[in-house]
Amino acid sequence: MQRTLRGGKSLLDPRFDQDSCGVGFVASMSGEISHKILEQALTALARLAHRGATAADGKSSDGVGVMTGVPRALLLRETGVSLPDDHKLGVGMIFTDPAETRAEAVLERCLASHDLKVLCWRDVPVAPDALGEIALSAMPRIRQVLVADVLGAETPKSDKASNSMERRLYLSRKQFERSHEEGHVTGYICSLSTRTLVYKAMCSGKLLPSFFPDLASPDYVTQFSVFHQRYATNTTPAWHRAQPGRTIGHNGEINTVWGNRARMAARDATLPVECKPVLTKGGTDSTSLDETIELISKNGRSISEAVRMLLPPAITGGHTSSFLQYHADCAEPWDGPAAIAYSDGRVVGAALDRNGLRPCRFAVTKSGLVAAGSEIGLVDLDPEEVIHSGRLGPGQMLAVDLIDGKMYEDEELLAIFDTGATYTSLMENEEFVAKADDAVMDVAAIRALHTGFGYTREDVKMILQPMAVEGKDAVWSMGDDTPLAFLARAPRPVYAFFRQRFAQVTNPAIDPLREACVVQLHTRLGPWPHLLDKNERLRGLSLASPFLSLAQVAALRKGEHHHAEELRVAVLDCVYSPSTTLTEALDAIGAKAIDLVRGGARILLISDREASSTSLPIPMAMATGAVHQGLVAAGLRTLTGLAVEAGDCRDIHHAAVLIGYGAGVVCPWLALETARALVPADPIVAEKKMLKSLDAGLAKVMSKMGISVVDSYRGAHLFDILGLHQSVVDRCFQDTPAPLSGIGFPELERQLRMGWDAAPAPVASELPDYGWVRFRKADVAEPHAWQPPTVKALQTVVGSTRAGVLPPDSTAAFNIFSQQVNAGEPAVLRDLLEIRPAGPQLSLDEIEPSSSIFKRFVASAMSLGSLSPEAHQCITIAMNKLGGRSNTGEGGEDPEVYRKEWIPASSVPSDGGGAAQAQAGGTAVAEMVETAAHYAPLLKNNRIKQVASGRFGVTAQYLAHADEIEIKVAQGAKPGEGGQLPGHKVSGLIARLRHAQPGVSLISPPPHHDIYSIEDLAQLIYDLKRINPKALVGVKLVSSCGVGTVAAGVAKAYADFIVIAGNTGGTGAAALSSIKYAGNPWELGLAEAQQVLMENGMRGRVRLRTDGGLATARDVLVAALLGADEYAFGTAVLVAIGCDMARQCHLNTCPTGIATQKPELRAKFRGKPEHIIGFFTELANELRHLLARYGLPSLEAAIGRTDLLEQVRFDGNLDLEPMLARVNDGPVQSQGIRNNQPVDGPPLDEAWIAPALEAIAAGVPHVVESSISNCDRSIGARLAGEIALQRAQGEVPVDVTLHLTGTAGQSFGAFTVEGMKLVLDGQANDFVGKGLAGGEIVIRAMGLAAKDSGNHAILGNVALYGGTAGAFYAAGRAGERFGVRNSGVTTVVEGVGDHGCEYMTGGTVVVLGRAGMNFGAGMTGGLAWVYDADGSFVQGLRYHPDFVDPEPFSAVDAESQEALRALIGVHAEKAASGLAQSMLADWGTKSAAFVRLSPKPQV
Repeated sequence: MQRTLRGGKSLLDPRFDQDSCGVGFVASMSGEISHKILEQALTALARLAHRGATAADGKSSDGVGVMTGVPRALLLRETGVSLPDDHKLGVGMIFTDPAETRAEAVLERCLASHDLKVLCWRDVPVAPDALGEIALSAMPRIRQVLVADVLGAETPKSDKASNSMERRLYLSRKQFERSHEEGHVTGYICSLSTRTLVYKAMCSGKLLPSFFPDLASPDYVTQFSVFHQRYATNTTPAWHRAQPGRTIGHNGEINTVWGNRARMAARDATLPVECKPVLTKGGTDSTSLDETIELISKNGRSISEAVRMLLPPAITGGHTSSFLQYHADCAEPWDGPAAIAYSDGRVVGAALDRNGLRPCRFAVTKSGLVAAGSEIGLVDLDPEEVIHSGRLGPGQMLAVDLIDGKMYEDEELLAIFDTGATYTSLMENEEFVAKADDAVMDVAAIRALHTGFGYTREDVKMILQPMAVEGKDAVWSMGDDTPLAFLARAPRPVYAFFRQRFAQVTNPAIDPLREACVVQLHTRLGPWPHLLDKNERLRGLSLASPFLSLAQVAALRKGEHHHAEELRVAVLDCVYSPSTTLTEALDAIGAKAIDLVRGGARILLISDREASSTSLPIPMAMATGAVHQGLVAAGLRTLTGLAVEAGDCRDIHHAAVLIGYGAGVVCPWLALETARALVPADPIVAEKKMLKSLDAGLAKVMSKMGISVVDSYRGAHLFDILGLHQSVVDRCFQDTPAPLSGIGFPELERQLRMGWDAAPAPVASELPDYGWVRFRKADVAEPHAWQPPTVKALQTVVGSTRAGVLPPDSTAAFNIFSQQVNAGEPAVLRDLLEIRPAGPQLSLDEIEPSSSIFKRFVASAMSLGSLSPEAHQCITIAMNKLGGRSNTGEGGEDPEVYRKEWIPASSVPSDGGGAAQAQAGGTAVAEMVETAAHYAPLLKNNRIKQVASGRFGVTAQYLAHADEIEIKVAQGAKPGEGGQLPGHKVSGLIARLRHAQPGVSLISPPPHHDIYSIEDLAQLIYDLKRINPKALVGVKLVSSCGVGTVAAGVAKAYADFIVIAGNTGGTGAAALSSIKYAGNPWELGLAEAQQVLMENGMRGRVRLRTDGGLATARDVLVAALLGADEYAFGTAVLVAIGCDMARQCHLNTCPTGIATQKPELRAKFRGKPEHIIGFFTELANELRHLLARYGLPSLEAAIGRTDLLEQVRFDGNLDLEPMLARVNDGPVQSQGIRNNQPVDGPPLDEAWIAPALEAIAAGVPHVVESSISNCDRSIGARLAGEIALQRAQGEVPVDVTLHLTGTAGQSFGAFTVEGMKLVLDGQANDFVGKGLAGGEIVIRAMGLAAKDSGNHAILGNVALYGGTAGAFYAAGRAGERFGVRNSGVTTVVEGVGDHGCEYMTGGTVVVLGRAGMNFGAGMTGGLAWVYDADGSFVQGLRYHPDFVDPEPFSAVDAESQEALRALIGVHAEKAASGLAQSMLADWGTKSAAFVRLSPKPQV
């Protein structure tokens, strides 16, 4: 899948092109067909501009479009064609290459073969002036074809028949697509229908009617219109990728799309030939979803049923719908952020994914107009006419029947789907269980098997034992500094060559801890149900987990399972004779699997139980992948379930690989036998704990990719392969990215035979310990980048050894350190490269000075909390003195560091050239220097502020004092997971700065709850640039195949810098399996980001920074040559101040006082800023010598010069050519300009800043009155930043009121500070009160909503995210994740969606209406009140019982009761809430229904 450019390979891969967007529809239930519907849709499209993206030319968009009904009169008039009124008109919209001459004839033949005739072809009028250069260069020829039915007029009944004109148009299009696939024609049919017509282009939304004059014609009338604005993470022109598609417009990204496509490929043999190709090769995730919905809706189900099948809600126990229960096992969910608008011309509707990760608001008017979209306020509606305003929650949908003129919401639709169906009779859900015994395998036999399967002592003691004893994955710290599998010294299993993929930016990871209610590990083992036959009985064994116990596998072997005769089990032994080869063995088991399935096997048990020195086991990852692929190719995969019994599976990651390549269920039999042997007193419990830990671990691995259902993860091959040859990938792991080649079958077999050729070890002997986790001093052990001699060498350079003595020659000492790092066998990718001179050697005088180089150095993000205050402050001071930058990490910082200190005029001695000169061996000469009075530099203020998902310490004041703001999307040591700070490290200081509770563990959410898509990231960047316009805003990503495409999207979101972190990044605490198996080397990710940015002409817009194991000047120079502008150091900095790599960070027992909060250990901290300054001084000095040697005058001259890198070693058979490719001309480095979004004019609130600040300075109140629209975003943030800067130096009285009317855009009131009051009469969108820092926000309903506020949605999702102080009152309902990470805000709202008060650590929340499920998950502080009118909140367990305790109002003390009443009174007054007033009027009765929720102790 690599693109070839300039005659060579590169890392560009179109599989990773993604898109997101804004979407919606406008429709009339009254049957009215008008041009106004289209006008409203086009207006909405223009108002979604901020959710789209602009290409490098500044004008071309990523695509916009509308789907409407067919404007019959307009088209017949324009073409002069006549058609009887009772004859249907079919219309096709066709894109073809201007040079294509075959398309019309081919399509006409396709139509004729289905009894359809072409009336005429029409060149669609267009205005190319509306396009940018990129869009214009790729503009296709755009034509319409008008089609009539040879069979004559249709009756309403025949319109629904299998030979209807609509279906025949669909089949004609499919026939054309088959010709396209076979290479006989090119072209793309946007739509071909009697009911729908799609217009789309790569212009801006507001210019779509200018580009297509048809759309501006008053004669273009329609009853509905679906609209869509695209944001693509790549910028390659692609007109056909613009949306809507044939049935949907999609906002979001389908995380499971690789698996969904693979499952569709497996079903191919069961699907109608006339409907193929089902999926377009190279299509986007949206295209594939669109085509699958279309397939289902054309074959026996309605379009709404098709949408519900593929985007089901989470079944949490409350759902009784037989439709949902049946289809949960019939079709795997297309899981991931998804808000879709859909239509087939008869029905128009909208739906959300099961996690509710995209917004969808809707409104209904008295006249029957329905408007739905990604935001409210897209269509202008009179509040006095709006009878219903709502939002779709997780897994919900609505549909408007355009024929019957009715709207159906979620439960109503399910009732329709259930009515008349026979789903209940088609299901049998009795779980397959088997009784375990307490027998334990002989220890000697286990040890022999350990040796054969390659187990090590660390595998048993550090991986299996915690799972068997504690039921959880081991926790570790300081990242992974050993070589990856492809350069490992010791043997590694095949699983080790796989790197877990993870979500970042374009789609979010999900939270398996706090949102476990949406995770589904239930599966069914056996034949797959037919996708298109809704009357087929569900077969297979129902299982609660994809992991089988030893007893369950034994039962399968004996046929002691349900329907054993029908579900016949066949065992496929995956072993082979030493006289044959591994490839022959794979061929043999593949052929045998096909024979067994053809012979009636409906469960195939793939096993290595028979492994021995005379029966070599095929690595089970290879066996599983090969059998799965072989059955797919033979068209047999749907006939059987695959159960895998794997002795080599001994880690959560290993199990995930097996399921990811097709295993239905897995039994890691040797690991389970080991668990039983480790706890001989209770082997059954030990086995259960291991199975439980496997469940939890798999859920975490899936959630990293944003997947919550195991059926969607199965077969999705969501891994990168590093170090396996393409022949192995193609044979066993098809379609998996493998950019660097590697070892093939012979090398793998050689390693396999070594394990089984060894003589059985005596029982008393230990398994080998290769130091894969802990450093071991042994010849066969793995090298560690930071092994004791290396640590000592660096500390010797800077004088931070325990002796505390500087060396006589620090430069010579640094050379020794560098030689230690760079010597030895290759351990990282850069060790395989050699640097070639750019020209003649230069003198040092010609090289840029160290002071210039220092500006490119960054101390990586390390939080205050993970580090001790002394260590954290030491790093900050050092980097500020040096002229580099330090990063706060995600723990915030003490506001005291912002307070300026006034220094009077004085005479002070100079330092004779500074620390840098002294370190370099110079002599400091003291001279008296007169200094004027001045403010002292803020040496303790970190110049880079990190914004992480937990939002710890993220306040207006914090952000306002940043030079740079880094949004941490992922962390190198644990991408796809949030930060983790154990409770014993949460001291009083740390709790105060993080606005949390002392002693309670802090585990940040895996996603930022305001970044569920690329346009959400763009919004957060906009928020941060509003509160601090001077700060550069960047995004931290982790290296993974596809990170370049994400980087392009980030650049288009107007980030100023992008960090590409490598897998070796350090961490204070993380699961060991995450540390070892997620993330790729920074070299690979950096090279890909450089290539993709260059290909898209965007490299000059951003700075690229990299980190992850940098230590020497050579590391820096290689990073520069690969494209990095800046270089971040983490572990090296810690080592310089005394870290001895004890790897006890997570235990709070750091012996050097660096990674602990214990006072007695902090007292041992010996680090000084001079140690860090010394390290960077020597590093820059060595770098200058390298630059001189290679003829480069500066780092700037080196950046992007991949032509100077040459692969000279080929260890592991790696091919680094793709990594070194130069893909395009243009800038290869940052051009030093801000990457700001072009705007037509200043934001609405910019004009308010100066008058407000003048009023504040004068000490008088200030009021602003204005109207507002959804395009006015982040209102309040700009003023909050200015006030926060002033308050850092002392209290500043503020009294500013913003009184606004209308619909507020996203992030209304973000970061508002004390003294600011925002009053909105109207409604708001997502992220209201984000980071609220003391201000007050009030939203009052208008029109009919004001009379029934409790039943109207007045604001969107994720309100008050990370709020630390202030108040918020809203007279209406809020969306999902209300109050997430609230840590101090007091709020009253009249209803919330799911996941309310998630991870709340402080504040008070009062909900006067219905609260959705999972309320209070992760809540550790503050209080919440919920009005439970019918008792369903408590009885239905819509709160999280592990985190909060409910108390009835009657059981609460009188003072708390009165406080609640008073707070509701404040809400009634401020928000003009009729609901609150009615409650207060009948307080004696109403109060009894309140429930108070308090956090349960989590210590």
